[in-house]
Amino acid sequence: MNRLKEKKETLKGAVKKLAVFISVLFVMTAASGLMVLADTYGDFKYSVDGDEVTITKYNGEGGDVVIPGTIEGKSVTSIGEEAFYECEGLTSVEIPSSVTSIGAYAFYECRGLTSVEIPSSVTSIGENAFRGCEGLTSVEIPSSVTSRGVYYAFGGCKGLTSVDNKSNCEIKLPGVDGYVWKDGSGTVITSIKNGVATRFSEGSGENGGENGGENGGENGGENGGENGGENGGENGGENGGENGGNGDKILPDEGLAFSEPVTVTVGEYSVSYNRIVTFFGKAKKFKTEAEIENVFGEIRIVLQGETHKATSIKVVKKNGNNYIQILKTDKSDKNFDKGLKKLTKGTSGLSFTIKPLKITESNSKALVNVKKGKGNKVKAVIVTTKGPGKSKDYKASKKTDYSVSGTTITFKGENLEGSCSF
Repeated sequence: MNRLKEKKETLKGAVKKLAVFISVLFVMTAASGLMVLADTYGDFKYSVDGDEVTITKYNGEGGDVVIPGTIEGKSVTSIGEEAFYECEGLTSVEIPSSVTSIGAYAFYECRGLTSVEIPSSVTSIGENAFRGCEGLTSVEIPSSVTSRGVYYAFGGCKGLTSVDNKSNCEIKLPGVDGYVWKDGSGTVITSIKNGVATRFSEGSGENGGENGGENGGENGGENGGENGGENGGENGGENGGENGGNGDKILPDEGLAFSEPVTVTVGEYSVSYNRIVTFFGKAKKFKTEAEIENVFGEIRIVLQGETHKATSIKVVKKNGNNYIQILKTDKSDKNFDKGLKKLTKGTSGLSFTIKPLKITESNSKALVNVKKGKGNKVKAVIVTTKGPGKSKDYKASKKTDYSVSGTTITFKGENLEGSCSF
């Protein structure tokens, strides 16, 4: 009995000593500045790590917000992940020159945000940092930015009309129905690096007037023609016109082949891809990076900070749903590829939706090949898609894809939509 009592007393003593040790350690760590502390400053929640402050949350009502450069004498160096998440009342934000990092989703869907100036001190911008900021009309990325995450930073910013990217990091430009992006040379682009991208209405042919010349111009495009072209656009005019017509030939759906990318977790991998794509024919396998990007855009895989691209994929349909299986990447690592292939097999793959390919009078000459039989009767309709190889030429079904009335073909169903004359 006495031995049991002695053991209990010994145990109590040990617990007390451990508690004292932990308390002392806590005080010493906090005093040394190594411990990350959290606090509030005005409308901001923040954390401190050594001499650096991270803004972790904004709790204000919005309006014109100025982020402080220092708090408690320490420099604010980072805007944390989701710090201003869905702050729709935010109209402008001033970022101090002490900030070097803007976290992922930091200003996600701040729809009212119309003005932001990113200082030259910033080196890192996370994925989707400004996604859904529909009020932004222009943005300038400083040359100091070196992070790959900036590629998807401005997805869904439908109000953007100008992106001045001074960095060497590529930025994906947000797709908006009825518009295309062009670089300084007038080339239609979907991303920009080290240059300025400007958004134009499809068919406006901003550069057609300047380059169109007296008779539609050398650069009037394949369909521009000698006098502005049959397909030179509604505003092309008889002689190239003030607006110069449609100098750019864009396939298959006038430049907007897919949606903004989404990011999903597949095992230990993080995969970004476009979940909505335009009908691409009956292709099942995409064997090169170029073939994939032509239909799906880039399929990016991130593991332990390294980013890679899919170079070979397989498309499968199960129970009415579409899935992508990743077969190979540019990492050249069999185990890396094997893991992805297994994780994305069958219904475990990357789900996606196919939207109909839109046929119009302006793009039908490039996309639609009508084969006629006796009496000018339509025998077959072949539609060119962005699919790989021979599969890009899709033989439309009269039963499910189109109907004919006089000299007009009307497209219907899941694969094709619109109409054109022949």
